Amino acid sequence: MFTLAVGEGLSGIIATNTTVRRDLLKTDPNQMGGLSGRPLHAFAADRIEQVLSCVDGRIPVIGVGGIERIEQVRRLRALGCAAVQVYTSFIYEGPGLPSRLNRQLSE
Repeated sequence: MFTLAVGEGLSGIIATNTTVRRDLLKTDPNQMGGLSGRPLHAFAADRIEQVLSCVDGRIPVIGVGGIERIEQVRRLRALGCAAVQVYTSFIYEGPGLPSRLNRQLSE
């Protein structure tokens, strides 16, 4: 799949946003749809690492999935992500989150 992405000249890959896995939750609310936010992060980080390994620097990878702390941003950047995306934590923490993470990243 990633060979196809590279071969087709995609500008990048956003990995990963949501999952339908429910075993990542402590309790299952029996809801349908995608799971995002904090419960997704460890799973997402593992998958992001696999994607980075497969593309081997040929196209940028944007890491996403349960990112809410600077340590998570730094880890994904150290693994090789060109950028990170926050969404669920942005909803809960508000519009100051991106500037706080960016400020902490430059410290």
